[in-house]
Amino acid sequence: LLPITSTGTVAVHFWVERVSVSKATYRFEILSDDLATKHAEGTRTIVNLDPHTLRSAPMSAQMWATARPLLGPDVTPPPGVTW
Repeated sequence: LLPITSTGTVAVHFWVERVSVSKATYRFEILSDDLATKHAEGTRTIVNLDPHTLRSAPMSAQMWATARPLLGPDVTPPPGVTW
């Protein structure tokens, strides 16, 4: 990974890498505009919580519909979820 040393545009790749019934892991990469240099990469996992118990809870159909355009090519639905 190389630092960004000037101003200008960059390319950002952002997708859902892994899912389960109640969580999704996003992956991102920040690249030079010509895609030749990777400047940053990482993941973030979100867990859907029941607002009353604060325990993990299945994601709603609306949540899956929102995430669908970001699903990586190898992501398959968790058990009981269709998309």
